[in-house]
Amino acid sequence: KVVTFTQDGTFTVNTISGGDAAVDFLVIGGGGGGGHSYGGGGGAGGYRTSFGTSGRSSAAEAPIAVEEQAYTITIGDGGPGTVSSPADPGLADGDPSSIAGAGMTTITSLGGGGGGNSSLSQPAGNGDGQDGGSGGGAGTLDDNAAGYAGDGTAGQGYDGGASSNMDTSGSAGGGGGAGGAGGANTGHPSYVGGAGG
Repeated sequence: KVVTFTQDGTFTVNTISGGDAAVDFLVIGGGGGGGHSYGGGGGAGGYRTSFGTSGRSSAAEAPIAVEEQAYTITIGDGGPGTVSSPADPGLADGDPSSIAGAGMTTITSLGGGGGGNSSLSQPAGNGDGQDGGSGGGAGTLDDNAAGYAGDGTAGQGYDGGASSNMDTSGSAGGGGGAGGAGGANTGHPSYVGGAGG
């Protein structure tokens, strides 16, 4: 039997015959939003599971040994795209998703990191992608600068893609994913954005 949650809820185990029961899980965090004005791509939400492969090519985790009780399910929202300038790229981060209950260690998949903004008219550092389940891509930069990608999280997702010099036009780094890192942009003169992970 498969039970799926797309919003916050409660998973209740009413009866167990013969002791604890092992339940497989898949928990995915909310994805990060993109950056403002030539901004980087948002990172994917963290990906944790007890079957198959967890994010960042990690081994499956142990199933949950459930008991006769209620478990709280939290579903993280995706991050909003950044719409103002100057803007804090951290506002575009996705929210975490989790499973929690008495007697167990809470299983949390982090939200994806928000994409960095274009560095034009931005405070220092706002062009960088944000850390998360998977990292956000860096926004386009000017003045021969380089934008730093957000870091992914071990067991959940890969890093975002970096960004190179903007010059007169621009492109940005791609967000990281559960299965691969975000690609870096090409910068001047071709301005091709980085691929998503």
